Amino acid sequence: MGNYNDLAKGAPAMVFNNGPQDWLFYDDFNRFPDNSTTTGLATWFFLETAAGATQTIDYAGGVGGGVLKLLQTTNDNDVISLQANTGPPKASAGLIAAGTPIRFGARWQTADVDDVDFAIGLSIQDASIAASAPADFCLFQLSEGSAALKLVTSKGSVTSSATNIVTCVDATWVRCFFEFYPTTGNTDSGLLYYTVHTNGTKSTGVITVADTFPDNVLIVPTIQVQNGSTDADATYVDWIYAHAVRADIADGTG
Repeated sequence: MGNYNDLAKGAPAMVFNNGPQDWLFYDDFNRFPDNSTTTGLATWFFLETAAGATQTIDYAGGVGGGVLKLLQTTNDNDVISLQANTGPPKASAGLIAAGTPIRFGARWQTADVDDVDFAIGLSIQDASIAASAPADFCLFQLSEGSAALKLVTSKGSVTSSATNIVTCVDATWVRCFFEFYPTTGNTDSGLLYYTVHTNGTKSTGVITVADTFPDNVLIVPTIQVQNGSTDADATYVDWIYAHAVRADIADGTG
């Protein structure tokens, strides 16, 4: 697996005579997130369902800098969804450098881990992942009724997954990472490495992916939480990032 420390740089490296080397998305929520309920108008595309405007999305400080607070209402199946208006370049179009990974990481916690449907990772736009899974995504997920964290990748609704990676604990921070390395000559098959840290436990593993990584659509950084009961539970996200290396551009090509 690669070293995530290279993401500490403030901006993508510029390669002379080629252009920016990296595609990089990062939000540490040190300020209220730039969002809009209309896709394409802000950093984040923001949707609320079930309870409409009675839901809240608040800035909460004091825990390692800024922390995004997603507070459910007391409506069952209440959804808060944040999806970025950008994603890694499409690998199937040759826009990612051959042999380099797509990376994702985040730090989060939720108040009641077995009473929520939670998803964080990369996905096509979808208003309710728990209600009907989208066709294309790579997401860490909690499902109502279980505290077991899983990682699922899906292309065209065909999936590969790792289940029971760790048992999450109420109101306890989780740091989760994945990186997908395609096999030579492929962009949707390869090895999907993951690492999860929480509650004194570190869990690592790898999923052998065969034609199930979504390489031919725009998958964007995604945070989505759906209430599992009538409790007004809170979910916090400290930071989120995603990264890919752009393919070189041929000389003479604009």
